[in-house]
Amino acid sequence: MSAPKWRVSRRDGHHQGIISRATFERIRQHLNEGVYAPTREDIKADFPLRGAVCCASCKTPLTAGWCKGKYKKYPYYFCRKRGCDLYGKMIARNKIEGAFIKLLAELRPSETMFELVRAMFKDAWTQRTAQINDTARTFRTQAVEIEQSIDEIIDLAANAKNPRLIARYESKIEKLEMEKLVLQEKAQNYRKPEHTFEQLFELCMRFLSNPCKLWESGRFEMQRLVLRLTFSEHLQYCRKNGFLNTELSLPFKALGGVSGAQMWNGAAGEI
Repeated sequence: MSAPKWRVSRRDGHHQGIISRATFERIRQHLNEGVYAPTREDIKADFPLRGAVCCASCKTPLTAGWCKGKYKKYPYYFCRKRGCDLYGKMIARNKIEGAFIKLLAELRPSETMFELVRAMFKDAWTQRTAQINDTARTFRTQAVEIEQSIDEIIDLAANAKNPRLIARYESKIEKLEMEKLVLQEKAQNYRKPEHTFEQLFELCMRFLSNPCKLWESGRFEMQRLVLRLTFSEHLQYCRKNGFLNTELSLPFKALGGVSGAQMWNGAAGEI
């Protein structure tokens, strides 16, 4: 006989929370609603854009499937929202995915913008590194000063005769020892980064400079990663005008000088 499963109702705690209740609720809502490019069992390598591209008419994520022809099956994306003007209208996989590859190919920063962003990141990295070193140095200096104070109090305690005074010295020493350990731990936490700027920056910029290359690797997990890192919401696809008003993620917005920048600010056009 298995043990009964008990559930504890939600209640206010008596300790300070790690995060605020508002933050908890936002996280829970995000988990319940999912993300714009969710990982679902029915999203297969045959249709990497499924769940990430929505109908420009009703904003419902497109579904996809294989339709049987006279001699073989053909892959299509289509709107699944009943009542939508484009419900059930087929979009050939080659057409929509070809347009998507073209879209990705345009997301390449100019050499000038690339070097500008690199200089900005390098400057920020240098400032942050200097700040970390200064903070760690301050903590170590404070720990040394406390150690000197402890030595002085030890000398006073050694010459004291009053038991109550000796007890106060010992209590003070114990408190200072704890403060010293905390400062030493903080100084240790502010240590030099494990990776160099070149290692981290080049890895990030390799993707930002050419996301299309990662997509064309053909690896399904990499294609889903490209969708999550490049776009901040569903891509809208119009059968007549292609992709509309694509909302880029923050890194690509920061790179503002991509060759296809004009298309992100264009009007939605007719559906």
